[in-house]
Amino acid sequence: RILNYDDGSGVANTELVLSAGQVDSVCVRFMPNITNEQEFRSRIFVESQQCPPESIEVRAFVRNGTSIPGGAVSGMWTKENSPYNIHGDIVVPAGGTLGIAPGCSLRFIGPFSLEVGKDAQLIAIGSEEEAINFFSAARTTNWRGIKIVESGEDDTLRYCIISDVEVVGDNYGDGGALALHHSSPYISNSEFSGNVADGNGGAVYAYNAKPIFERCVFIRNQAKLGGGLYLSHSKAILKNVLFHENQANEGAGIYASYSTAIVENATMTENIATGAGGAVRLKAGSHLEFYNSIIWANEASIGSSASVSLEDVLEFKYSILDTTGRWFGGLVKEGVTLQLGPGIKSVDPLFVDAAHDDFHLQANSPAIDAGNPMDDFGDELFPHGFCVNLGAYGGTNEAAQTIRASLTVAPSPIDFGFVGSQEHKQLVVVLKNGGPDKV
Repeated sequence: RILNYDDGSGVANTELVLSAGQVDSVCVRFMPNITNEQEFRSRIFVESQQCPPESIEVRAFVRNGTSIPGGAVSGMWTKENSPYNIHGDIVVPAGGTLGIAPGCSLRFIGPFSLEVGKDAQLIAIGSEEEAINFFSAARTTNWRGIKIVESGEDDTLRYCIISDVEVVGDNYGDGGALALHHSSPYISNSEFSGNVADGNGGAVYAYNAKPIFERCVFIRNQAKLGGGLYLSHSKAILKNVLFHENQANEGAGIYASYSTAIVENATMTENIATGAGGAVRLKAGSHLEFYNSIIWANEASIGSSASVSLEDVLEFKYSILDTTGRWFGGLVKEGVTLQLGPGIKSVDPLFVDAAHDDFHLQANSPAIDAGNPMDDFGDELFPHGFCVNLGAYGGTNEAAQTIRASLTVAPSPIDFGFVGSQEHKQLVVVLKNGGPDKV
């Protein structure tokens, strides 16, 4: 839930119901209408018929930022001049470059878009501490996303959050947050959330493109085909990616047509398709390969985990694959259309807290050390079993650690208190191994 909170000139509210012992959360988004720089203080009230009212103080320092009219843009945008308030469609012209520094916010004041033109370049590189935010500042009209058209292979987005996009009837309504045409950007450590396209590709639409996605999150995006990612005549590489609660008619997570993709260390869960392919939908001779991944608890009328056509090839190796119910849909040519390689299991991956979007692995998860034994375990911290974990965090420093032996000793310290010179005392020391291996 998101509570859009302004400077007092508008009223916003949200409602939730908490059962006994339940914990829930509300995201408060501050969207001031103040036109001059000033310190802001107010309060948010929490009211219930069953409990005394509570209030929370709100503090902020409002900055004007920089006003950007529609037209050509280039140069370097900095945190010091942020937020950048976009008042029209902006374009990085042919041969131009737009750089965006960590900590910048781009607020689109209406149904406007950012387009990167032929042989132009977009370099938006944030940091773990200071992401770059692209979002809508309008309450009633969302912005229309980023379009990269014939821009080449040198566009880069790192540590970016792209949200609130709604594309309706624009290029057939394709491409919510990011539309790629004949372009091959590198995108890492970024989040696509809450974007909508009434055509294809709620988060990302790729046509004749070769995008690379690393450590990216696709969450709660919507489209007709490909709620998270739509590929057409494209070649994609995805590594350490999370697809969660995306929705579409077909291919709620990924939809591929005339395309190929290598997907390594993905977590795809609770994506919902009203038709075919809750997690994955393939058509028209597409070929997707999944390694070290988790495909779990997705929903669809046909093929909750995957749906393919006769000319497609879908491979899974060293992965947790939900094979309950109508998990697979399509015409199967044995050993060709669907290939299940070694290391496939259908067991609950035991996420830490899926209800609150935490898809790290519990200490006893069967996805720990379950990846291809020949693959590099990357940045996983010790102790581990020298084998990469499955899912979006496998091979990273966020991977769950392997607990093979866990020795605890009690009591500590061993305190005999006062002991006479000829006296004998004894205490029992308890040793416990909390791991599966012998100590």
